Amino acid sequence: MVGRMVSALKAKGELGRTVFIFTADNGFFHGGHRVRNGRVGHYEESSGVPLIIRGPGIPEGKRRSQLAVNADLAPTILDFANAKPGRAMDGRTLVPLAKDKLLRPGRGILIEGFNNADANEVDTRCGAVRTDRRVYPETGAERELCDLRADPTSCRAATTSRPSPGLRPRWTACSRS
Repeated sequence: MVGRMVSALKAKGELGRTVFIFTADNGFFHGGHRVRNGRVGHYEESSGVPLIIRGPGIPEGKRRSQLAVNADLAPTILDFANAKPGRAMDGRTLVPLAKDKLLRPGRGILIEGFNNADANEVDTRCGAVRTDRRVYPETGAERELCDLRADPTSCRAATTSRPSPGLRPRWTACSRS
């Protein structure tokens, strides 16, 4: 189907003016990370969402590792369309990040949710601050700090104490907003 759309746009001379954005829903737990079922959590299987952008100025076949959130999609689409938002946007455009693999937005992202998939859980609220290097989740009474470079699957917590002084302001700021 996508191939047919690309062919049709190319035949009409519109492919060079067209941006494709593909994304999907987040994942689902099936026993991983001691979570029987559900889909809300800070682990990559649940919080990671695929995003593919194809269009003018976007390098072909390149992967990017910068962090993005769903709120970044609207500013990105507006940027591609050379349009201005009619109100303040929560996200940031991903166009500069897509074009430059070394560009870093310099922000942590807040992951939060309420997991009601397991009725036997006493407190299933979860929140985390994620940077490109670390994730600091708080789920119920559990607190961890995971180094994603040393442990990409977040299976071993680097510490179970409060975050390092450099991460603490981000957690405090994100948890209040």
